[in-house]
Amino acid sequence: MTRLVSILNHAGLKTRAIADMPDWFVTHAAMVVPLAMLLLKHGGDTYASARSREDMGRLADAMRETLAVLRSDDRCIVPHRAVLLDVVPRFVVTRFFRALLSSRYGEIGAGWHCSQAPDEMFQLARELKDLVEQSCLPAPVLRQLLATA
Repeated sequence: MTRLVSILNHAGLKTRAIADMPDWFVTHAAMVVPLAMLLLKHGGDTYASARSREDMGRLADAMRETLAVLRSDDRCIVPHRAVLLDVVPRFVVTRFFRALLSSRYGEIGAGWHCSQAPDEMFQLARELKDLVEQSCLPAPVLRQLLATA
């Protein structure tokens, strides 16, 4: 593993080994779902999504609710910097997502991926929906986003 990380870093790809991959995968999948549901609502158009102030606010709220659901299931949040969504003011989170979705990176990394794998996004949404139900947390924004899954 150390050799692979070294090779990737030498190639210019910032890489580090993750010890807790199961929680990393769960965190990543769960955090993708609210974004994917909003993108699919806008036909995969990241720029249209970014222009919607209401949806960017809902995305920030849904991300926070998603973290709470994961914690209620005794999941570790990995990477740990994801917990910044809980402490950074909502308007900063919405600006971050607006900037991300207004970029080529957002268009390709989020919009294109969602457009190529809608079945995967809906399956992840159904799995997150089950976690939300098990958590018994209110999570109103997240529940609303997941209602179509």
